[in-house]
Amino acid sequence: MKSDKAIDLNALWSADGGPLTSVVQSGDKVVLKFKSPAEPYFYYIADQTPIVPQHIWAKQVQSKLHSFADTSPVGTGPYTMASCAPQNVKYLSNARYWQSSSGHPVPAIREVDYPAFLSNASANLFLSQGQAQWGGQYVPNIQSFYVNKDPAHRHYWFPPVENVSLIPNLQNPLLSQLAVRQALALAIDRATVARLGESGYQQAANQTGVILPTYSSWFDKSLPQTTYSAAKAIQTLKSAGFTRGSNGIFKDKHGNQLSFTIKTISGYSDWDASLQLITQQLKAAGIAVTVQDENSGPYTTDLQSGRFQLAYAGSGGPAPAPGPSPYYELRGLLYSGNIGSTNYSHYRNAATDALFNQYPADRPPQQLEVIHQIEKVMVDQIPLIPVTEGVDWYQYDTTHFTGWPTASNPYAQPSPYQAPDMGVVLTHLVPVK
Repeated sequence: MKSDKAIDLNALWSADGGPLTSVVQSGDKVVLKFKSPAEPYFYYIADQTPIVPQHIWAKQVQSKLHSFADTSPVGTGPYTMASCAPQNVKYLSNARYWQSSSGHPVPAIREVDYPAFLSNASANLFLSQGQAQWGGQYVPNIQSFYVNKDPAHRHYWFPPVENVSLIPNLQNPLLSQLAVRQALALAIDRATVARLGESGYQQAANQTGVILPTYSSWFDKSLPQTTYSAAKAIQTLKSAGFTRGSNGIFKDKHGNQLSFTIKTISGYSDWDASLQLITQQLKAAGIAVTVQDENSGPYTTDLQSGRFQLAYAGSGGPAPAPGPSPYYELRGLLYSGNIGSTNYSHYRNAATDALFNQYPADRPPQQLEVIHQIEKVMVDQIPLIPVTEGVDWYQYDTTHFTGWPTASNPYAQPSPYQAPDMGVVLTHLVPVK
């Protein structure tokens, strides 16, 4: 990560504005040195940074490690990769995994198959037919479509963990104007998007970016909340000098229309439904948007490189993963050192960076105050617009396996796409005898 900035997704190295200054071996220990107290950064290193074998990676061009395709990856986790094809990734249990003991193999499940689907619809059919025991996708009418076919064994749990947001590219001359972003935030009826676009499985988000009720103790109730109002959105644009054309779309004094493209991921049927509603809501406020679906690979590349106007994006994966407090997701979204990785909007503000850098050195009461100040940045500057509170999509079947995480035993984030938690889940699963 030090030699190739593209791999340092969480801006940990000091050269990228992060806290880490050195990593050295000392006998059988690894010593990490930071330029200041850095307790929260241990999560990024111990939980979010994979270990790779030196004898393979040291032979590669160090500045181009991000493009190295390892055809025989080696891991220390509970499973090793047996085969990787576009249709399926097959994992086999690691006989040398450190938790294994005589007579009690860990993991107890010998083989895990992770098939790929082009859309939620095909994945949902596979799940409903009982061909999959673990699901991680949006399922419309989940009670009748999935649970009621075997209510004794089929279950779901959708804990809210992150934001699904409308991301403006702040390099765009129109979207860089606060009034335009204020109008976007006012024009979106978050409650309707959550109820209809996400079938009520996700709740409406709030402009602070703090997920409720998961992080309710961090939420600053004193901040004014952005309430849906197309009329206020229209008045905001008029007050900023925009005029409405004959086609109903606002334009600036140079004739540039508030007309944008929103990039999203192909096959995400809930996002498509949500964006259909958002398109209608923005049009009512004089803002035209066109939705553009892309495969996840080019979509992520476009967002990281700034090749977009607006984007619909969630956290996790290449985006900032949720962590033990709102600090982690908000740092990923707003910290300038993350531009090119998880700071998609290209938001850059020295005062905000200073808040993120101050947080690790503070004690809990002061950390709460820092988060409140960052929430105020979200409300006042609107660097992005949280629309719904993204959940861990999670369906599970106890017919053949037990040991799943539940709301009463949340030992790991439950989705099969959440790293490294999915490995933790697999070490807890055992076959039904």
